[in-house]
Amino acid sequence: MERFSKIGRCVSKDGSMWWPTKQGMDGEDFLKTLKGKKDLTEADYAPAKDFLRPIMVIVANSKNVLIDGPTFKNSPNFAFNPKSCTNLIIRNVKIENEY
Repeated sequence: MERFSKIGRCVSKDGSMWWPTKQGMDGEDFLKTLKGKKDLTEADYAPAKDFLRPIMVIVANSKNVLIDGPTFKNSPNFAFNPKSCTNLIIRNVKIENEY
């Protein structure tokens, strides 16, 4: 883990995880400070942007959807997240995530 520190990365206190930035490492704690606050904007979340990881593909509130043949690779969070869909067919999908 020392090599990550040498190239500007941050390592957790117990040495078990590395982060690309200090903001990423501290992101969860930062988000807790926002809990319960009203009227938050995108800018309010900016200090935690390296912690927040988007979902690669979301198919939501849809009807008659066919997903056939895509490959999702190294998604930042969930690779594929269908929700509230009617007549959804998923076939021949390949998901390759190392972690």
